[in-house]
Amino acid sequence: MTLAFHRPPDSPAVDAGVLERLCRAAPGIARASAEEASATGRVPPGLCRALRTAIVQFLDPARHPEPSALTLFHRLGGAAADLGIPLHDVSAAQQIAVGTAVQRLAEQALRLGALTRVHETGLLAQRAFTYADRLKDATASGYNEAVHPEPDPRQRRLLTLLFRTAVSRARLRQAADQAGWTLPRTLAVVALSPGPRRPARHLLPDVLAHPARDRLIVPDPEGPGRGAVLDRMLAGIPSAIGPTVEPVRAAASLRLARHTLDLLTTGVITAAGPVPAMEHVPDLMIMNDPEPVRRLAERQLAPLADHPPHKRAVYAHTLRTWFLCGFNTSATAERLHVHAQTVRYRIRRLEHLFGPGLYEPDQSLNYMIALHAWTLMSSPDGHGIWQT
Repeated sequence: MTLAFHRPPDSPAVDAGVLERLCRAAPGIARASAEEASATGRVPPGLCRALRTAIVQFLDPARHPEPSALTLFHRLGGAAADLGIPLHDVSAAQQIAVGTAVQRLAEQALRLGALTRVHETGLLAQRAFTYADRLKDATASGYNEAVHPEPDPRQRRLLTLLFRTAVSRARLRQAADQAGWTLPRTLAVVALSPGPRRPARHLLPDVLAHPARDRLIVPDPEGPGRGAVLDRMLAGIPSAIGPTVEPVRAAASLRLARHTLDLLTTGVITAAGPVPAMEHVPDLMIMNDPEPVRRLAERQLAPLADHPPHKRAVYAHTLRTWFLCGFNTSATAERLHVHAQTVRYRIRRLEHLFGPGLYEPDQSLNYMIALHAWTLMSSPDGHGIWQT
């Protein structure tokens, strides 16, 4: 069968109706394109461009997929992986798009007289799905390369050395030179959540991504503008940034980044965007071995144990704020959003419960550790430390 027209007509529109079908069959695409779809009623531009290019090139039946179409679909697969869209959702979207394209092309060809017999419509569909299989393979290739990148053996060796606990700078420099990477004066390791979303690639060309896709090595993280770029790269991705260290101490940066990420994913730390580990050192110290701190909190805050959980929460929160504000009534009231007289009443009650030891200098640190542990280990209603 040969199509009667040699100049492709306008390619079928990828409109809101197609978008609706794609989103019903592919929830991952629905999530990734929700904002843009609500604003424009269109499939995201990358998918539109790939589909339109493929359709136009398909209209010449003597031609296999041109490199431009294969390249676009290869990139589309990589972009889908970066957005956390499952590969089966991408495949479902392509199936829907191909079916829609075949239907509309057949209607258009019939109007132009290019299809004169019923069986020619079947041949058109057969050719379309054969063509689509090659595009689907290109998409899967791009997706798999993004999900399971194969680093150069020299880069793999460098990454292995970086996370050894005992390695010399000279050995690291030699491995970095062989891998074509400039060994920085300092670096930080970013621990990434095991969820599907991953940072967009190539935003920071000198950043190394580990093959396990669970960490990034960021050179000179405190350099001008680096923090803002890192925030953009990790936007929407649960992640934690380890301390800035010399390259020979990359393993220590990774360890603290992972510990911070654990606290983030379990809700001990609540923060948006990448969480710097060094901003949560007390949390890390307490939760690294919580049992001794729990015992300290039970001892220091024992006068609150017999109170109802809600009352415990009010008194503990007031006492912690009182300490943080240097025993200043007005500052405490402002931070608690209550009247100063309310603070005075609560403090008189706390002084009665805890006695003169509340203000002993050698007990101040114990009280602050105990109260901070209470905020980490207790639920809002006051349960947690006492478990009753």
